[in-house]
Amino acid sequence: MVTGPKALKRTFLLGTTMLIVGSVVTPNAAQAQQSGTRRTELQRHDLSAPGREVIQVRFDFDPGFVAPRHTHPGEEIIYIISSRWCSEHSEADMSGIATYMRSGDSAHSLKGYYPAWLDALADDVTVEGSLMDGAVQGAAAVRNILVTIRAQYANQEFHFAGPYSDDGFLEEYTAQVRGEPIGCVVLITRNAAGKTQHIAANYRPRSSLLLLSRLVGEKLAGTPYAEHFVAGGT
Repeated sequence: MVTGPKALKRTFLLGTTMLIVGSVVTPNAAQAQQSGTRRTELQRHDLSAPGREVIQVRFDFDPGFVAPRHTHPGEEIIYIISSRWCSEHSEADMSGIATYMRSGDSAHSLKGYYPAWLDALADDVTVEGSLMDGAVQGAAAVRNILVTIRAQYANQEFHFAGPYSDDGFLEEYTAQVRGEPIGCVVLITRNAAGKTQHIAANYRPRSSLLLLSRLVGEKLAGTPYAEHFVAGGT
């Protein structure tokens, strides 16, 4: 979750059980247990960063429980064990946006995250994915395409970003394209020099994928890259 006094969140629950893993600043901070909730701390460990620890907690909520608006001093990863959950954010950049989740879903909001791999593209980097036909190679071309895609997003929110295997990096995020929801999982592969060598992006759902591909194709019209995207009007 976001830190700071402006990062307010209200949660509506329908008989929910969830696991929460959080990184917090204040060790041994006691949390009062509210009526309608049952909090079970599963484990607690110090982190390598001074003054920080990680806590895994299970929460059980009565049906209809509404948590008051609140902030968190660190990041959270949430996994819904059963039932449904709605989190309503109230921030400068996400005012009134609600996130709906159900059994098996997870959430990890990374506010302020920036894909540093974009600044370290290999000269012969390639990009491909469900949004496009074939692959495009070359740092300038790949950067042009990625910037064009990003410009179509509203309310982009990263839920996961971390290493994958020895030379990979994985991102998962959601966004809106002209009001339609879209999700994406990106696999970045680095070369021996640590440069971004290959980017593969998988989008969902299909309807939003086709919309985004058409918009990107229109923006790239007149460039050699436009042919990789859905033509406008199709």
